Amino acid sequence: MKNQYLYLGFRFVFTLMVSLQLILTASMAHGQTINLENDHDQKHFLQAQIGAEYGIIYGLGYGYQLNKKVIPLWLTSDISLPIGEEMLDDLKSRVGIKIQWVKIGRLHLSSDVRGIYRRFENDQVGISNFGMDINAVAGYYKSSWFIAAEAGFDKAIASHYKHSAAYKESFPSVKNGWIEPAMGGNYHYGFQTGWTFKNNDLTLSGGKLLNQDFKTVPLLPFYGSLAFTYKF
Repeated sequence: MKNQYLYLGFRFVFTLMVSLQLILTASMAHGQTINLENDHDQKHFLQAQIGAEYGIIYGLGYGYQLNKKVIPLWLTSDISLPIGEEMLDDLKSRVGIKIQWVKIGRLHLSSDVRGIYRRFENDQVGISNFGMDINAVAGYYKSSWFIAAEAGFDKAIASHYKHSAAYKESFPSVKNGWIEPAMGGNYHYGFQTGWTFKNNDLTLSGGKLLNQDFKTVPLLPFYGSLAFTYKF
């Protein structure tokens, strides 16, 4: 019986460590990528993407341009899910704004600020997490293509834990509920590039992840995605 408790305890600690990495790193996808030189009079965009972040994920996004004169501004939202049988056990959704701060000729500087909700669940525990990410992009844009560098930071602010009945039976003292203050974060840096044809963008992005202590890296220290955007 003692060995069984040790095994369950080790399994829970390992699961907790991996799940924290998942809920942080799974949100490290870049801001919604669009060609800033090719929006014309199109106020809406729909985006579908597939990427690699601790496995294969796919996502859908929507954006609406609120202003395009003095400071171009977009309202953005997206959701991403892993490819697998229990899709809703692991998900990420974001809502925020994209701002173009500077335009000098073909050079653009923009940023994304978004609130995040994430969920991760397995046989031992279900974790719901709220956080925020900030992403900055600087690049060279033309009407038919662009290339840019990106960097950002993701922070897990508060997490709610709900342990399974089986786990609570083995460890009666375990508590459900919210854990605060903020638990950790990740930096990311990489690139974006894309090609534009008519009202469509085909974009590619990728880069590296680094924990906020600047010393350790997640189990999978890279991210990448391929996205298709339709503007109307």
